[in-house]
Amino acid sequence: MAITEGNLRRTVLSLSWPAVARMSLNMLVQVVDLIMVGRLGAAAIAAVGVSNQIFFLAIAVVSAFGVGATALIAQAVGAGDIPRGKEVARQALIFTGISTFILTLVGYFGAESLINAALILNDNPDPQILHLATTYLRIVSTSAFLRFYMMVISNILQGTGDMKTPLFIVIFANVFNAVGNYFLIFGIGPFPRLGVAGAAIATALAGVLGGLLGIASLFHPRCLIQLSLQDDFRIRLPVIRDILGLGVPAALEQAVVQGSQMLYTVLAASLGDMATAANQIMMTAQMIITHPCIGFSAVSTTLVGQNLGAGNIDRARASGYETLRWAVLFTALVGTLFFLAPGYVIRAFTSDQQVIPLASKTLRVLGLAQPALATALILAGGLRGAGDTRYVMYVTALGMLGVRLALTLLFLSLGWGLPGLWAAAVLEAYLRGGLIMHRFAAGHWTEDFVRTRPSQSPAK
Repeated sequence: MAITEGNLRRTVLSLSWPAVARMSLNMLVQVVDLIMVGRLGAAAIAAVGVSNQIFFLAIAVVSAFGVGATALIAQAVGAGDIPRGKEVARQALIFTGISTFILTLVGYFGAESLINAALILNDNPDPQILHLATTYLRIVSTSAFLRFYMMVISNILQGTGDMKTPLFIVIFANVFNAVGNYFLIFGIGPFPRLGVAGAAIATALAGVLGGLLGIASLFHPRCLIQLSLQDDFRIRLPVIRDILGLGVPAALEQAVVQGSQMLYTVLAASLGDMATAANQIMMTAQMIITHPCIGFSAVSTTLVGQNLGAGNIDRARASGYETLRWAVLFTALVGTLFFLAPGYVIRAFTSDQQVIPLASKTLRVLGLAQPALATALILAGGLRGAGDTRYVMYVTALGMLGVRLALTLLFLSLGWGLPGLWAAAVLEAYLRGGLIMHRFAAGHWTEDFVRTRPSQSPAK
């Protein structure tokens, strides 16, 4: 399908449904994980939440290659330069392998130290949480190599406009994960009851499966930028510089996001074990909104990048706005549910009568964050497609480590507790969304693209 021409709304919808479905499935599996682990108690919920925050921080490092590859491949495909797209894909794979090998070693051998650091503000952390979180992080780290490959390959395929193959990979991997959780957490049939360790094993094996399927997809004839074992996989520094030029700001942005989430997890932990468990449920509830929006954001990146590569600047701008409309509709519906019926949502995750009231009150606060989150995520995706990744990084850093942190400390000092911590997040989301919308509407990114990449004109 040519996504640089034809009916724009139909194009957005045809790309969005597999992208949103993929991210929703990722979110759903994490929700199911939490529901299953939640049956083991508040300590298990807190342990998985803390260790996942550390693992998500590592994702920021790898995202440099994924985001940079998506933008450059989309621009190359839009310009009809398939060899350029292949070269970008090869270089992204090479450096993903190097970085993930290092992250695997750090995660496995440094698990205990990382967990202790995450809970440093908790004066008396539950020893059970420390033990379970360390075990979980150490196990999932063993699959980091292929799990991260699956992510970067999904970015590569998205750049070509292929949203369906990443969806199929996620379906296989996540079904495997969910089934593995059921058997290994609770000890069904011949399998031992492993609890939190069982959830980690299932997650690790699913990551390995997904990574292998992703690698196979790049060598399949249906892949627009099909790779071959006979290709030249030597390091090409100019291409690496191009990838990192776009990807490093995006990676730093994600490092800010994940690092700030770690910081706010630490601050929540300082409020006690019940707040730690309630905060993990809040993090999962936030994923219900943000993961589908990340799917819309990927569509925005691809459409803006390919249309700019093809020289269709007006269509590139319109693509961002059209994608945003559908994302706002989705987030408004979910936000309304969070605000009007928080108790029903929270009871799906836990039956702990101490956690439910606290989490329900906080979920109402999160429900107010729409449509700001959608605006920030989708239009930021459009700016990435144009290569304008630095502005997004600056705004995110200002918001999450500046404004949000100041408001969080203020609200906690006023005794607002966990709802105050999330109220600061809502206010920051509106600030960030407004600034990114202003940047996208101003249109400087189109001028920067034409000036800095004049060679990427439509193929004649």
